[in-house]
Order: sequence, then structure tokens, then C-alpha cells
Amino acid sequence: MTKLKLCVACLLFVFASAYPFNGDELFDSNAPPHTRFANRMEALLGSLTKTGYQHTTQIDEAKGQVNCDCSGLVGFVLRHTYPEAYVSLRGDEAPWRKHPLSVTYFETFMVDTEGECMGFLSGEREVISNIAIGRIAQPEKPTSHAEDVDFIGLKTEKASELAKERKLIWRIIRQDGISMPPGMAINVDRLNFVIQNNQVIRVLRG
Repeated sequence: MTKLKLCVACLLFVFASAYPFNGDELFDSNAPPHTRFANRMEALLGSLTKTGYQHTTQIDEAKGQVNCDCSGLVGFVLRHTYPEAYVSLRGDEAPWRKHPLSVTYFETFMVDTEGECMGFLSGEREVISNIAIGRIAQPEKPTSHAEDVDFIGLKTEKASELAKERKLIWRIIRQDGISMPPGMAINVDRLNFVIQNNQVIRVLRG
């Protein structure tokens, strides 16, 4: 196995080892987040034709070409399957990088500040031992920041107007259950909307 495959094998085990794979759920927006993540990762790894280890992310799923490091690959799959978790990543390590590092994922798991971590853990997040292997939990709160609660329930057009009024940039990361993969960079001043029936149901910053 290449260095890339070894790194991915370890990360895939941490995220998904306790759950069965089901190809039918690969692009099923109703499947649990950990299932979508695990199935997409398995499909990508199973179709590899060329790999290269580098610190920039260049992935062509159709051709089976993966050139990146382990955190770049996990980030790619997470952005496509569960962008709510990706935009919730937090961490101050290596700020010159354009995408989260492995340590960023770890720091996000370890966060214990109210309202600061929305993507991975649910409940009180008291200790790391509470995390079951393979668990990527649905965020329980509609917003990651209390000041953004005014966006909840607005039509997309009204939400856009309010964001402009507050001088905030925004984008849609999920619409009617379908993931809309965001870019790799994370910006804590950017609003990420989850839209259902043209209405904002969740707002996450990142």
C-alpha cells in the first residue's frame, strides 16, 4: 500500500469501522452521515487508478485519480457527503494552509465550548470517550452562533438580503437534502445555509 492508502485506512477505520457499507446508500441523502461518508470513501478507494502524496488536493473521482494527503482526502469526502461537519471544523494549527489538517479534525473533536462545535459531536461533549467509533452526529442546534438565529425560517431571498445588510458572505451547503460541496477554505465569518423548501433551517459559520 502507498503512504496515502495507509493514512486513509487509519482515518476510515476511525470514522466508520463500526458500521456496514451499503452501496445503495452511497448518494442517498436520507442515509445517516456516517454511512454516506463511509460508502463514498469506500467507493473512491475501490476505484483508484493513480495516487500521489502531496499537500494540495487534486481528486478526479471519475478517473480514480487521487493526489493529496490524508487530511485532504477525508476533507474531500466530508465536503461531498456531510458539509455541515466540514464547515464546523475549528483549529488554529498551521493557519497558512488552505484546508484543515489532521490536527484540525482532532481539535474539533476535543472542543468543549458551548456553540463552537456543531459538526461532529452531539449532547454535552464532556469527554472524548463518549464518541462511538464511526459516529458523525447530526448537529442538534439550528445555528452555530446565537446572533444568526434571525436567519432561521427565512426564505432564501430574504436570508440573502439580511446577510447583505449585516455585511456577511453566505452560501448554501445543502438544499432539499442534497449536499452542495463547499470549497476547502474555512471562514468563520461566512454563513453556510441549509435550505429546505426554499427556507433556511440551519446556519453554520465556517
